[in-house]
Amino acid sequence: MSVAVDAPLPGVLDYRDGEFSLSHGDWVEVPLGRREVLGVVVDPRRLEQLSGQDGRQEITPDRLKSVIHHFSNLAPAEPKWLELASFAARYYRKPFGQIAVGLVPKWLRDLKNLIPKKESGPSNLDRLLSKSVNQPAQAAPIKNTTADPRLNAEQLLALGAIDRPGVHVLHGVTGSGKTRVYTEAARRCITSGQEKQVLVMVPEIGLTPQLVSRFAAALPGIEIAVLHSEVSERERARLWLLAASGQARLVIGTRLSIMTPMPHLALLIVDEEHDHSYKQQEGMRYSARDLAVWRAQQLGATAVLGSATPAMETWAQLDKKKYQLLSLPHRATGEPAAAIELIDTLKDPAREGLSLVSRQAIAQVLEQSGQVLVFLNRRGYAPVLSCASCDWASQCAACSIATVLHRIDKKSESSGAGSTGLSAASKWRLQCHHCGAESAVPKFCPDCGDSDLSPIGRGVQRLEDTLAAEFPGARILRIDRDTVKQGKALAAEIEKIQRHEVDIVVGTQMLAKGHDFARMRLVIVADADTQLVNPDFRAPERL
Repeated sequence: MSVAVDAPLPGVLDYRDGEFSLSHGDWVEVPLGRREVLGVVVDPRRLEQLSGQDGRQEITPDRLKSVIHHFSNLAPAEPKWLELASFAARYYRKPFGQIAVGLVPKWLRDLKNLIPKKESGPSNLDRLLSKSVNQPAQAAPIKNTTADPRLNAEQLLALGAIDRPGVHVLHGVTGSGKTRVYTEAARRCITSGQEKQVLVMVPEIGLTPQLVSRFAAALPGIEIAVLHSEVSERERARLWLLAASGQARLVIGTRLSIMTPMPHLALLIVDEEHDHSYKQQEGMRYSARDLAVWRAQQLGATAVLGSATPAMETWAQLDKKKYQLLSLPHRATGEPAAAIELIDTLKDPAREGLSLVSRQAIAQVLEQSGQVLVFLNRRGYAPVLSCASCDWASQCAACSIATVLHRIDKKSESSGAGSTGLSAASKWRLQCHHCGAESAVPKFCPDCGDSDLSPIGRGVQRLEDTLAAEFPGARILRIDRDTVKQGKALAAEIEKIQRHEVDIVVGTQMLAKGHDFARMRLVIVADADTQLVNPDFRAPERL
């Protein structure tokens, strides 16, 4: 029999089934070198296929190692899910076992959780199954599938199309009510009288709390499985098993949720489908959005790709008539679209990153007790530290790209960088945003020895200082990867904004994704054209 294991192998491994009667998709413990690992059976009749024409086996059973244990309490991997793993392995050039087994929650891959400590006692998996997974599934409490009367004509038209299988692109302007369409489509699907499941994907962990609350309101009583990297390993295993058993009718998660086994999956929703966060850039490289489309086509299900600015490749598929376009061109409230003003900084020069028009607009909004969002997609204090006397600029020793100047702590003691012209009351570091390497700020230029080292350009930290000096009475909050390390921390900061505990928000792209701020009256994109100075061929599209 053939078994796939989480190892960098070009194929699968052959084992004897021993005393077990195994089938396709069964989970087993097998020896691999000097250790034992979790594996999944992909071909239980492998030895029969290897028999020669004269009946002799080219590989005799005595030359093979035996399966050690069959985890009969772990539901077999469904064929469609293994087919998905096989496609991903071929398309993304990754060993099949590293996908089929490697993407199983880490808690389940740890054999200590699957094997009882005492021969007659339960395993950690048995305890987990007895507490939640083996309990009877709760029926959906909502029986009335009549559309919500608050839906407008455009939303109802989109919902009518989503009821049919296929790939649909929901192109709606900001505020058009795409989330209402999502929740209503999920409600219709789950309460249709069949055991259908729905998968909703978001690009960032920080977007899950508000989306979960919206779906919970639309589907009261339905357990929502939330899957992302900040969920504990044990809880992720529990939710993964609930989805695999069909008990979790609704799964909301980031890109990793696309590989969740869901035997009755009927609807896949990809919110902000254009977002590059759906692409995994480390380890197994894949596009969760593209896998969602493939999975919908595989299952004959419905995929909804929602965005106010669909990706170029999505438009290309629309031109080829492979996807269906659903439009929400108007705001759900009937309000006009926000006015957009381009400021030519050659005519209205920016001082410390803000033009006179921007400063006046901020002051006006603050007088009216509104909120302002200032967006600058550049972390740190300044993109580079440079010498005024020569051509030296801070550079990463490992990557040979410019290192970014960061202020670590405003109130920390001087790190000896006072001679650079930077505040001696702060601690400064040079950080590479590519490899993460850090180094101290030099006191003198490494090339010419001059002490006149100056920050060039601006990041969100420097922009925050500018706003604090210009509007001393305003409550300013900066949100970026330096201030917010986890999704829970981001959710707490978002709540501050929603409770109007903040007047001015300074942030990077973390704040440019699907958040709803009722008091936000003004959005300023500082140094917008600098986003084009980027080797990424998608830079114009992302701007």
